[in-house]
Amino acid sequence: MSNKDTYEEEDVVRSYSERKELQKPEVTILRDLRDKLKNMKMLDIGVGGGRTTYHFAKVSKGICGNRLFCQHDKVM
Repeated sequence: MSNKDTYEEEDVVRSYSERKELQKPEVTILRDLRDKLKNMKMLDIGVGGGRTTYHFAKVSKGICGNRLFCQHDKVM
């Protein structure tokens, strides 16, 4: 089974779409770069369910993301 097949399985898509919390490294990036982010545009490659996009969009000048697997669009 390919990564694409795995990430398009319904239970995997549902799991990713329900996650909203940041992981420790993401919290650190957000904390350490918060003042700089307000003047930065971000590129999120492989946005998936948009878990980090929500957090970074609130503090950055703008964010653009792309998905590697489109199945996530159905639950967002």
